[in-house]
Amino acid sequence: MFDFFYNRISFLEREIQILEHKIQDAPVGKLRIYTSGNYSRWIVLLPDGTNQYLKKAEKELAYRLWRKQQDMDTLNLYQKELAIMQRSDAVLKKLYNSQEKRINRHINTDAAREIAEFSKKSEWANEPYSKNPYKPEGLTDIGPFSEKMRSKSEVIIAMSLVKYDIKYRYECEYPLNGRSVYPDFMMKRPSDGKIILWEHFGMWDVDKYRSAAIDKISEYLSSGLVPYEDFIYSIETSQRHTNPERINDMIRTFILK
Repeated sequence: MFDFFYNRISFLEREIQILEHKIQDAPVGKLRIYTSGNYSRWIVLLPDGTNQYLKKAEKELAYRLWRKQQDMDTLNLYQKELAIMQRSDAVLKKLYNSQEKRINRHINTDAAREIAEFSKKSEWANEPYSKNPYKPEGLTDIGPFSEKMRSKSEVIIAMSLVKYDIKYRYECEYPLNGRSVYPDFMMKRPSDGKIILWEHFGMWDVDKYRSAAIDKISEYLSSGLVPYEDFIYSIETSQRHTNPERINDMIRTFILK
């Protein structure tokens, strides 16, 4: 039951170690870019409090410092997620063991069988639901059921979900911490009908976008949602595009279990 949990912990521990080595090998300091009109200055903030101006010829150093900041942001996110998952381990086991006992008391009743059959036939994905009102003009790509989506990567995810006969709602309203959010996908796990959310972050190498994405993930975590049990997130950059096989692997590992 907890394979998904330990797989994710192993992934985080491995990635944290890789990121820590990359950051350690990166140049010292933090890159800051100040722009005024058509003119920009690249400045390195050094640990001793002094500044170092970079020349335009030092583009490689600037790129390595920019890449370092991305790695530090990702490391911070992974460390937070790992800490929450490690604290949740014992609590989750107790919760699921208790839930399993309650389910077993009713699993063989006629009512349970009727409900299970009804759930299989339910057209949940096609029922009306509140959709994201944000910038409808941004819905320019067409999904597998002729629905409009915001990116080709989301279409790839939707097509993979359809491939495995997983029902989903696109940008469906979801209550979180007293307000409404609109995850990219809301899915029903085929084995038990459990609702799982999926967020895809397609511009992870854009600082402002990555910062907002980290805030969203942190809000999911702080609300008590468990990564890869209650919600899934995938990441894409301009150099690392969405891989359909990787999406299929995530579905098989974390949804079809």
